[in-house]
Amino acid sequence: MKKCLLVMVCIVFTVALVACGESTETEVKEATKPTQTAEPTQEPTQEPTPDLNADPMNVVRTVLNDPQVIFGEDTAAMTENCGGYFGNVAIKQPSEDGSYYQFISNDDGAYMIGNLNFLDLGEFRENAQAVLIKFQPENADELFFTMFGNGEIILNFQNNQPYFNHVQDGYSAPYSDYMPTNLTLQNDKWYWALMAFDSNGNYRSLVWEDGRAEERAYCAENMGEWHNDYKDSNWHLTIGFGANQTLNIEQYNIMDFDGFIDEETSNDNQEDDQNDASIPTISGLGLDQGNYINEEDGVSINIQSTAWGGAEKDVINCTVTLYDTEFGVIISYPEKIYEIHFGDELWYQYDPVKFEIIDPWFDVDAELSEMFGDNADGLSDEIVTFIDSYCMEKFGYKPEELIMMMYE
Repeated sequence: MKKCLLVMVCIVFTVALVACGESTETEVKEATKPTQTAEPTQEPTQEPTPDLNADPMNVVRTVLNDPQVIFGEDTAAMTENCGGYFGNVAIKQPSEDGSYYQFISNDDGAYMIGNLNFLDLGEFRENAQAVLIKFQPENADELFFTMFGNGEIILNFQNNQPYFNHVQDGYSAPYSDYMPTNLTLQNDKWYWALMAFDSNGNYRSLVWEDGRAEERAYCAENMGEWHNDYKDSNWHLTIGFGANQTLNIEQYNIMDFDGFIDEETSNDNQEDDQNDASIPTISGLGLDQGNYINEEDGVSINIQSTAWGGAEKDVINCTVTLYDTEFGVIISYPEKIYEIHFGDELWYQYDPVKFEIIDPWFDVDAELSEMFGDNADGLSDEIVTFIDSYCMEKFGYKPEELIMMMYE
């Protein structure tokens, strides 16, 4: 009995020791188990929006992707070479304080052909070329900047507002047609102008007052789609202004870039929509076989496009009512010459790019002043603007785009 009791005690003692050993081992294992600490959650950071007015290149980057300066001059450089990269003008000189360079015309005005062909200055990515210039018109009312190459594209200021002019297509339009803007050129203020052609021969431009980039004017034209030679063009800048006027320039830069921002965004975000979109037809725009009549507006339009690029003229025949008078207008393409009819079989021709009456056979100014109290240039420009604006409002296309759509 004592032996059994002893055996029982030994068994209990052994079990207790084993149990204690297991408990101790478990506690050690739990004590040495590494603690896993959750990584802190990082909020995604957003790139700060650049201050457009802090650097003009910030404005340029709203249109051009990765612009890089190939060549440029500031006031010191222009002073050193006496403004030699710009063509002839009566006087070239630095300002009294040396902070900008002056170009001053005489009675003959200024037509300064640029001496820099852009592609000769260095390596340009796929022929993409741009120029950015900071300028101040003291009294340059007839100021214009021209990009010359395989075409001629002009930025001028009609009624002090920026206008696009394409000489080869005979087309002119205010920058406000492309994006709403109230920009008006004023004497003695500093401005920036950007003119750029991409590798496809398409065009973008900006104009803004220094320090007020949020009110910039914008222009976009894809003329490279029908002017293939623009893709290979070597562009240069020419500047002109009127008689006895002064233009101040602080700096300019010639750049290359890697495509337009708007085209890049369109390709990334709207590719499917573009592939599915159908080309609108003339009839779909409300122009039945190129004909449109709106008696309430006093407007009729007839598009005749049967020989685009041929010997015959393509024309848009319009009837518009202004000053309670019906004007007949024949616009010929690609020259874009306006033949304006009014009154008792009177007519004359107007060139909206050169802003001039062509070989009048009667005193147009006297006749129009007597009838409407306006000279020929003023009334003609009003008619041109009315037709362009009317087509954009009613159809969403410019007149020359409508005439080309007859072939779609």
